[in-house]
Amino acid sequence: MTPTEFIAFYPEFSTASATLIAVKIAEAEFRVSDAWGDRRDTILALEVAANLADSPQGRMARVEPGPKRNIYSERLEREKRAFACAKNRIG
Repeated sequence: MTPTEFIAFYPEFSTASATLIAVKIAEAEFRVSDAWGDRRDTILALEVAANLADSPQGRMARVEPGPKRNIYSERLEREKRAFACAKNRIG
């Protein structure tokens, strides 16, 4: 994912520098596996958005003070739970 592709997901971060976004993408790449399949880019973008929202550039996205308390991290956690449930279903 490039900074331009990320901004297509979340244009509210367009004021962040492309360099900062690229660094956050590189960090997130280590945490997001290919197991997500078609949803990988969505999860990667959420990881990046959650990290940016915890930075000074993303203060307005925080739900409440403290780490991992922003709208993006909350959505990411919901996606992870739903994915885990889907993978654990007995068919």
